[in-house]
Amino acid sequence: MNTDHNDIEHSEPISVAGPGQLLKEAREALNLSQEDIASRLNLRAHNIHDIETDDYDPKVPTAFIKGYLKAYARIVGVSEFDVLDAFKALGLGEAKYANMQSFSQRTQQEAQNTRLTWVSYAVGISIVAALVWWWLQKPTTEPATSEQLVSEELLITPAVAAPIEEVFEPVSQVMEETDAQLENVAPQGQDIESSVAEETQVTEEAAQSTPETVQTTSNDEPESTASTTEAQGTAEPIVASNELSAELSFSNDCWIKVTDAEGKELAIGVKKGGDKLTVTGTHPLKFIIGAPQAITISYNNTQFDMSQFQAGKIARFQLPE
Repeated sequence: MNTDHNDIEHSEPISVAGPGQLLKEAREALNLSQEDIASRLNLRAHNIHDIETDDYDPKVPTAFIKGYLKAYARIVGVSEFDVLDAFKALGLGEAKYANMQSFSQRTQQEAQNTRLTWVSYAVGISIVAALVWWWLQKPTTEPATSEQLVSEELLITPAVAAPIEEVFEPVSQVMEETDAQLENVAPQGQDIESSVAEETQVTEEAAQSTPETVQTTSNDEPESTASTTEAQGTAEPIVASNELSAELSFSNDCWIKVTDAEGKELAIGVKKGGDKLTVTGTHPLKFIIGAPQAITISYNNTQFDMSQFQAGKIARFQLPE
């Protein structure tokens, strides 16, 4: 028991070599200075010092740090996998990922609450609008109903009151009026027959002229159809005007990320010196550049000014501006 206790007391904590220590030892073995590495990575000497002491800026994305570690490892001839495993052992990437995931969940919850609030507003406005419409329509309906009732009463009243009045005429007078009406029947019948004959003749003439009209219309249809077909055949294809192409040239190793207006990733990762790349997407195109002095960007036959960004600092911008 005492021996075990003594072993526990004399045990020392095991130190884990970080990626900075591995890179520093390899650099010193090659007799290279921090300034030599900084010039090749387009960084400053103090940035190399921070990497070798594993002092990483929490504001810099983990992807950028890994990109510089891999580029540093290639220069000094160290395995990239060993360097990335040592960086992973520090636990920096997992902590940032946990914070980003928590922020993403909180943002998603706020977005859901916002949508629910807008839906509630929309339902309330719809109910109020329906009540207002019902209130405006109700007064105009009642007077119309009362007017209809009054007009119906006026129409019904004379029909009921008419039979009350009775007029008695002499029988001889009634017989004379009946004879006069019978004498007028024959002339009226002749007039009706003549009018019917005239209408029949007009109908036949109209029927004879109808085929000519139909034939003329049918002859005109192919011409209009042919002209429509020619108009469709000469239509030129519509070219999308919301896309933008940019040409990227790299003079040294550089990490980039390019997305379009719809959030689609057009390019991401470390590009080597001498590489050329063309990206096309819905503008504006958003750029994140790790080494602004190691890249040249051209679009619309115009070269974008990269000298406005400080060396060793991440550049964020969009095109067109």
